[in-house]
Amino acid sequence: MLISAILQIWNTVQANPSLIEIASDSDTYTPTTEVQKQENEVNHLLNSNANPEQVKEEIFKLASLKYDCCTYDDRPQKTAKLHEILGSSEQMNILDIGLLQLTVSRIAVSHFCTVTLKFINGVTIKQTIERGRKS
Repeated sequence: MLISAILQIWNTVQANPSLIEIASDSDTYTPTTEVQKQENEVNHLLNSNANPEQVKEEIFKLASLKYDCCTYDDRPQKTAKLHEILGSSEQMNILDIGLLQLTVSRIAVSHFCTVTLKFINGVTIKQTIERGRKS
């Protein structure tokens, strides 16, 4: 039943690749007030006759603060890779472990009989397994 649910999710995504689309947030740099304060400090030191070692130390501190404010989102590249793989493969009738390792980062099974595939771009698709009742 588990393999059947995984195959069903995979084949559904392959038939409808728009299911794995994500809203793309562009890479951003948003400076904090701490960065602005450090920039002012560096500018003040550069305009004064400060110790060069102290100026260098403050510039490195500013660079570190700026770096911490940067974000990078690689989900669009991973989505493109998924589309490429989906386009070059056929529907699965038997489980292809290698293909799953390339495209799926996590498989979860809940105690409510729900199988969830988390693809490498962060999109999750769920499938509920129908259970038969035992007498």
